[in-house]
Amino acid sequence: MEHHAHDNFTPFREVSLFIRGSDAAGNTVIVLADGQLATTCPGEAPLTFITVSTTTRQVQQVKHEFPNGCVPRITQPQIRQLTAAFLRYQAQSLRADSDGNVFVGFEKRGLMAADLVYVNAPAHLDKYFYTDFAPVAGKWYARKASD
Repeated sequence: MEHHAHDNFTPFREVSLFIRGSDAAGNTVIVLADGQLATTCPGEAPLTFITVSTTTRQVQQVKHEFPNGCVPRITQPQIRQLTAAFLRYQAQSLRADSDGNVFVGFEKRGLMAADLVYVNAPAHLDKYFYTDFAPVAGKWYARKASD
C-alpha cells in the first residue's frame, strides 16, 4: 500500500468491496455493497456480485441482487472502475465510510475486518481503534500484531 498512500479514495465513499471467492470456472467473485443505497432499500441489503476473469482481470459479469423496488445507484462503468481500482490494491476487502475513513483487509479474518486504516475523521472511529492499530505513515494505521 506504500505506493498508494496518497491515492484518492473518494470514489469508494460508502462502498464496500470484498473477494467472496471463485466461480466454477475459477474466476474471482467480488461483492460490492453500496452503503448509501442500503439505507434507502427495504428488506435485505442490496448486493452486487462482480465476476472478474483471473486471466485478463476484466469484469465478465455484474449481477445485482436487490430487494424489489431497489434501483442501482452505481452505474456499470463506475462498477468497472471501482473493481479495477480495488484489484490494484491486492486486498481481500476495502471499505470507505461516509467520513472518508478507509479500511483495507489483506487477511481473511472476518467480513470486512481491516488490517490497514486511513484515518480521515478520527472522531468517528470506534473507541477501541487505537488499542488495536498503530500509526505507520501519515494518516495510515496498521493492525497491531496479535500476542
